[in-house]
Amino acid sequence: LYIRERGIGLMQWDGKKLTKIQGSELFENTGIFLMVPFGKKKNEILIGTQDSGFQIFNCSRNENTFRPFTVSDKALFEQSKVTGGVLTTDGSIAISTMLDGIIIIDTAGHTLEIINRKTGLADNDVKQVIADKNQNLWLALNNGISAIENTSPLSFYSEKSGIHGSVDAVIRHKGLLYAGTSTGLFVQKTKPLDEN
Repeated sequence: LYIRERGIGLMQWDGKKLTKIQGSELFENTGIFLMVPFGKKKNEILIGTQDSGFQIFNCSRNENTFRPFTVSDKALFEQSKVTGGVLTTDGSIAISTMLDGIIIIDTAGHTLEIINRKTGLADNDVKQVIADKNQNLWLALNNGISAIENTSPLSFYSEKSGIHGSVDAVIRHKGLLYAGTSTGLFVQKTKPLDEN
């Protein structure tokens, strides 16, 4: 069990007492908003903050080291304000944010998907995200609760997704989704769909 204490840093509970983790001083004045298992053996922890980005904590008995974890869209995370996160079944990480809904990244830090008001989420202010036993995501929003069935093979796109006009044709080609509508051709580069 790990605990972040203001003015001290990251501490570990061994069942009897709290012990400060060496090198965790960077969390003395920086709040921790997410800690998820990380790495192939899950012997590391990805730590997310609002002010200082992400760190990987190697928590093996003889290591206890921290190293930066770089995300490809650093500006997005700086403006979004991380509030929590959860590991998904496919190994990606769903990160809840205060201003941009859910941002899903892979273990290399690449943004895979953004789920927010533009894509149909009721509110961009996601207080927390958890996964249920079926690995669907449940979001505690500023104005209610939402569920994301990320294990469903179906996707839903609407005008909120950036598609305009009536859809006449849809095809997936080389990993990209193309939608031909009465107003033009739209191609999915990253969510939401952009007009091309």
